[in-house]
Amino acid sequence: FPWSVSFDMASARGDFLLISFFPDAPDDLIVNLKGHMEASGSKTMPIQGALNLEKALVYAYGIGLLNASPIRVSLKDQRLSFEPIVFRGENAELSITGGVHIEKNYDLHIQGKTALGPLKVMIHELDAVRGDATLTAAITGSWNSPRINGDLTLSNAMFGFDSLPYRFTDVSGYVVFDEDKILIKQINGKFAGGEVTASGNVHLNQFAWDRFYFESKLKGSSFSLPQRLTAQIDGSLIYQGSRAKQNISGDIAIKRANYSQRIDLVSLIMKSRAREVPHKELSAFDQAHLNVKVT
Repeated sequence: FPWSVSFDMASARGDFLLISFFPDAPDDLIVNLKGHMEASGSKTMPIQGALNLEKALVYAYGIGLLNASPIRVSLKDQRLSFEPIVFRGENAELSITGGVHIEKNYDLHIQGKTALGPLKVMIHELDAVRGDATLTAAITGSWNSPRINGDLTLSNAMFGFDSLPYRFTDVSGYVVFDEDKILIKQINGKFAGGEVTASGNVHLNQFAWDRFYFESKLKGSSFSLPQRLTAQIDGSLIYQGSRAKQNISGDIAIKRANYSQRIDLVSLIMKSRAREVPHKELSAFDQAHLNVKVT
């Protein structure tokens, strides 16, 4: 049977509108809307409707944005189209044009300055990300094989990964989006108290990374190793692989190392069996194959 609905929103939550179409929406997504919505459909006809918003507050990945002008969106025959949308927030401005044919193809164009939180869409292993980015991107192609073209300039960035005890800080660099690849032209930053430079590429599969290749150089990084050993190193490393298998190769030069151990003879004599270490499931990084020369 056919149905239709029409209602006004007085600054109401509208998260469900996006989650219905994008099940991978971020956990912290908040959408607060004020305006008018109407929709109709039937068992044999897909949903169609229109959305006119005076106010649209969107919060996701730690970023809050508010529309700069009224938003007009329509949905017909699974085509989501809209007039140019401009969002502004603290130190951010983002414009979006184009549309989406749901479950068919993308035709989105994004430009502006924003924070880096949305990178978690493509890199799920990121557990912390902060910094600024100037972005120009076009998302086109089929629903199952989208293409991303554009570039991204990073500044004052920080990245933390689940499998690494240290974070990359003070990161700046230039990244190019080339359809199903991310080309990292030059990245500079700090890692474990030293300097790091890196370049490489990441292959994408539906907005998620599929395989990668990174070259990096470390200078003056200090690592606290097991058994109270601290080492300061320089090195060149290559990190490559896929979700299933990863490899790390290269050369590391130990510039300075320090080992300290306080020995209590009584405890050594009376020592019982070694404490069992709780079982922890290893990540892909923990299982990476090593081929590194240490001097």
